[in-house]
Amino acid sequence: MLHDSVLYHGRWPAVLFLPLLVCAAASGQPARCTQETIVGTYAAKSQGFISMIPPGASQPVAVPIASLSLGSLDDKGNVAAHGYISVGGQVQSVSDFEGKVKVNSDCTAVMQGPGTTFDLVIHDEGATMEGLVAQFPVGKPIGIGTWKRISRIPSTVDPKQCSEASLHGVYAFNADGIFIVSLPDHTTTPAPFAVNGYNSIGYDGKVTATGAGSLGGQTGSVQITGNVSVQPDCSGTGTFSLAYLGQTSSLQDWFVVLDGGNEVWIMMTEASGMQPIALETWTRNSPIPLTQTQQ
Repeated sequence: MLHDSVLYHGRWPAVLFLPLLVCAAASGQPARCTQETIVGTYAAKSQGFISMIPPGASQPVAVPIASLSLGSLDDKGNVAAHGYISVGGQVQSVSDFEGKVKVNSDCTAVMQGPGTTFDLVIHDEGATMEGLVAQFPVGKPIGIGTWKRISRIPSTVDPKQCSEASLHGVYAFNADGIFIVSLPDHTTTPAPFAVNGYNSIGYDGKVTATGAGSLGGQTGSVQITGNVSVQPDCSGTGTFSLAYLGQTSSLQDWFVVLDGGNEVWIMMTEASGMQPIALETWTRNSPIPLTQTQQ
């Protein structure tokens, strides 16, 4: 579905990586924001489409995209971010986005990076930001994104913010998106999917989960086992085995830990036999993992 034409100077366009950020700020009093309002480290996620004309085609197509990142914003307006983006199922690690953001007193802001411009709205004294992209170097984006602050420190590595002990307990989870599925005739087709349920994460990072899922309209129970690992910057990785409709698939995720482990944003980076364009959320219901007998 995608070709080299979607690359921008040899790398994924930065606009695909950062969330597509707009919303209305509701307040009874006039908003007052400064550059310091948005200083800190943020988790950032987005989902949507990019309208583009593939090589050899005459009409644009809507290519699904999803991204998840960690962004650092300082009081000089500097932005640095890293994470992952999936464009039509092609997952790419992005580690070198740099840009500038200018905050207005009315709590709107403009973020600019290579060939990109974002119109932002700031909420809750910088706790969250939402919005939509204004300019894009390749194609036309259609999507919504959200930033949520993890820490008021621009880089969560120093001091250390997260550890292996950040994730434990019982979590409700839900995920949705699209898998690009390979067919027996070597063609591919997009299959929308959704899944929800609960998982238990032990103090050793082992994960067991159960739920219900639907892939391309085929519904069934889901069983997941695996392991998670958390880094000091509040990012992490997970490796899982998923049983669904009599088949077992392997999955790899990249995630960001929020609110001390009470919430986790996840992006699927690999799925055996499929190409994922998907985001997931875990919300902690209890800090105590289930025992083997309870599961």
